[in-house]
Amino acid sequence: MRRVVITAASVVGPTARGYQAFAQALREGRSGGGPVTLFDASAFPTRIAAEVKDFDEQAPFEAIASAAPGLNDTGMRREDRKTALGLAAALDLKQAAGVDDWASLPCAVHLGTGLSSASVSELEADLLPFIDGRGNFDPQAYGKVALQTGSPSPWRHLTTEVNRLIMSAWGLRGPSTTNFAACAASTQAIGRAYRDVQAGRAERAIAGGMDSMIHPFGMISFMRLGALTTRNDSPLTASRPFDKHRDGFLIAEGAAMVLVESLEVAQARGAHILAEIIGYGTSLDAHAITAPHPQGRGAQFAMSRALKDAHIEAQQVGYINAHGTGTALNDGTESGAICAVWRERGLEPPPVSSTKSMTGHLIAAAGAIEAVACVAALEGSFLPPTINLQEQDPACEIDAVADGQGRPVEDLDVVMNNSFGFGGQNAALLLRRWRG
Repeated sequence: MRRVVITAASVVGPTARGYQAFAQALREGRSGGGPVTLFDASAFPTRIAAEVKDFDEQAPFEAIASAAPGLNDTGMRREDRKTALGLAAALDLKQAAGVDDWASLPCAVHLGTGLSSASVSELEADLLPFIDGRGNFDPQAYGKVALQTGSPSPWRHLTTEVNRLIMSAWGLRGPSTTNFAACAASTQAIGRAYRDVQAGRAERAIAGGMDSMIHPFGMISFMRLGALTTRNDSPLTASRPFDKHRDGFLIAEGAAMVLVESLEVAQARGAHILAEIIGYGTSLDAHAITAPHPQGRGAQFAMSRALKDAHIEAQQVGYINAHGTGTALNDGTESGAICAVWRERGLEPPPVSSTKSMTGHLIAAAGAIEAVACVAALEGSFLPPTINLQEQDPACEIDAVADGQGRPVEDLDVVMNNSFGFGGQNAALLLRRWRG
């Protein structure tokens, strides 16, 4: 079983683009919240989000098409924003990695993303012509046109598109998966990459995730669940994990990726090592679709498995990046699960924070951007803050790092990243500071 390290990271997020810029935004406690601009949300109860600003959706596709012109002729679909965000993060990662020949060694690609989603304009173009005046859909007419002309397209948004494009453009060979485990998807993708490199199934891996649900169907789904904040007058302070007066999460979008390599390969090419992955645990609550187990049973199991996998004791963990969504159910349940894992070992939990207070909730990409936040914390010797935390909920019995900016800390050696998703999906990743 080989040692596994992270040698590059990329972020295309609401607070910054690029690893160093993102780390600085975390230090400063910067929020990415603002009014929704991607569509007209004026009639919605929630009219705020954490969008990626000034993002050219076509630029990543043009870059891929320029690098590998043949891909443009094999059905490259350019309509999906989350695919564009993922490609942008992958291209940034490639630039940051310093790898000269990507095809020289088996390289896996494991990414987490959200389920395919059609835009309003696409549904209008694809389905409206086949709906009669009484609102009935004519499947025969639809099928005839689709078969004869190829449009409307039933495969407009392929969820594996980013994997396909980057592997084809860079000539990669190795395992590849696309994970749909809701908000735990990209943490599980990084965990899968860790396992592949650790076991020798690949020498390196691109891992992370991308998502964008800032569209009418995505936002209304969460609104119906009562999961989104409605602090429309104050988007910068709307995301309030662990606060007594929290009212839901701030929906966000973006992408983040890391390059995972075996220690031998990284050292052989003289790579700058950002951190080491030392443990991974995952579980399924099997309790409810949208609610965690009341005692956080699955979350406890994932954290305990990560500790066991890393062969370390709980007291060695100096910081936990919580899933911390700012919803009533998640924050109390996760805090209780963290306390249970540490207190059953006779310990108090280490400092905990939720960087969603700054970035918002990137849904399937949340775990990836938070893993990068953990790397930044280890490299920079600071604890990212939980901003907007004014009155901590007594049910959240943790040190929630309620600072306006990053908290300097000495000898930060091991950190944990938690991700918990709908359907009871849980994942915990342990990272260690690289000391050479």
